[in-house]
Amino acid sequence: MKSILGLCLILFSGALLSAAPADAALHVKFDRPQEIAAANGARVALDGDFAPDGYWRYGPSGLALPAQGLLGAEGTLVYRFKQGNFTEPKMTVRYLLTARNQGPFALSIYTYAAAKGKLFVAFADNSAKGAKYYFGSAQPIQFDTPVTAAVSWDGYVIRIYIDGVLREEAKQPLPFPADTLQYVHIGPYADRWARPAVWGDDSYAGELWLYNRPLDAAEIAALSGRKPEPPAVATP
Repeated sequence: MKSILGLCLILFSGALLSAAPADAALHVKFDRPQEIAAANGARVALDGDFAPDGYWRYGPSGLALPAQGLLGAEGTLVYRFKQGNFTEPKMTVRYLLTARNQGPFALSIYTYAAAKGKLFVAFADNSAKGAKYYFGSAQPIQFDTPVTAAVSWDGYVIRIYIDGVLREEAKQPLPFPADTLQYVHIGPYADRWARPAVWGDDSYAGELWLYNRPLDAAEIAALSGRKPEPPAVATP
């Protein structure tokens, strides 16, 4: 009886660990020079400074990936990165990743020096009276250490995960503007709504996944490299 239960437990654990979904609309590993196949047949060149551990240091240049059709009214964005410590100036935002449309909408993952390593997510219409949702992590991230942040939405609820752990569920304040989505920006960008003034060589991109559906907790845990703990099995 114990051997049967043990086998079932091994099979169940294996299913959890193999739950990484393969249906990403876009998947990029920033580990080498390459041409990224983005939306609508666009080819985006990736070059520059690549660290031995498979991360791209983008510094003040950033990267704009055409993203029309890669995220839907329901979707998930998963981003693995490293952020170094920085001090200048304290309220200058480090926009680590931002999905942008033709108007004031932005889904952003960001931090700033005064936050001392705390990570933030904005899902917001940045016009004066636009609906906005903001999340701030209770615990700081570790600088110069891989972090996987994930945001999923289904039209009703936004879910925020850090390193595969659900940190918040909140009411989605406005629809995701899939029809007008333009770019997913890695690092700094500038438009009429946001103009990062200072950016150092302290930000690293590791891996990006975009999905046209909300992933479940097991799928996000798998993408984050987190091994779910199997349930305890009582033995007679």
